[in-house]
Amino acid sequence: MNRSLVFGALVATTLFGHAAFADTGLAGDISIDPHPIVSTRSRADVQKELAEYQRSGVNPWSIAYNPLRTFQSTRPRADVQQEYTSAREAVHALGGEDGGATWRAQHRSTPVDHGVATAAR
Repeated sequence: MNRSLVFGALVATTLFGHAAFADTGLAGDISIDPHPIVSTRSRADVQKELAEYQRSGVNPWSIAYNPLRTFQSTRPRADVQQEYTSAREAVHALGGEDGGATWRAQHRSTPVDHGVATAAR
């Protein structure tokens, strides 16, 4: 009697368990999707874009990709160095523990309207 009860429970659990996990929707599920993919672009457009990419000779996913290889500055080096030197205090303060809150409070030049109504006392 106990053996048939245990066997019946095992069969019921197996049947209901398979029904519960019939369609998981998880990646790696080997079920066939009944809805075909509908492309928003034509094959010719995609092939044209691929040809342009291959013609450019630049692969941003390459280990040898160097976007600065052809960089040309529009400003003289002295100007950039002077700007960096003058902003050094602000950069140091903004990278501090409080995220620059103290420095911003001390160097606020114009009042900021946050759009919050204040109650009169």
